[in-house]
Amino acid sequence: MMNLIVLIQVFATFFLAGLSWFVQWVHYPLFHYVSESTFSDFHKAHVVRTQVLIFLLLPVEIVTSAMTAIYGFRGLDHSLWVVNFIFVIGICLSTLFIQLPIHRQLSLEKSSKLIDLLVLSHGLRTALWTFRSSFLALVLLHLFKS
Repeated sequence: MMNLIVLIQVFATFFLAGLSWFVQWVHYPLFHYVSESTFSDFHKAHVVRTQVLIFLLLPVEIVTSAMTAIYGFRGLDHSLWVVNFIFVIGICLSTLFIQLPIHRQLSLEKSSKLIDLLVLSHGLRTALWTFRSSFLALVLLHLFKS
């Protein structure tokens, strides 16, 4: 059962890490090139479409990382699973208290300073998802070796 939980966690994390890298390097920087007259509609569409993906997969990450933090997995150092879970909490806190307020402000008006802040602050989430993906890639190697 824990094998399946870890594999589900790997899928969700790899997908969200890839999405985060795309958003970090491509999508958010392109906000600068959207005209003032269409920015509000563009931003609203971005938020709606992105939320669908995030709200489907982030709860999967929360639950599966909590389970591995509680129960561990295949004799791997338990503290690594706890750190893995803490990173998920960090992603959630960053989203709630940094990125969402920026998006709320951007929904009212386009601001280059806010777009730059969004790109910069999103780097934290990208880093956390990258660390999680690297850890889970090592777990996959361990899983396939045994």
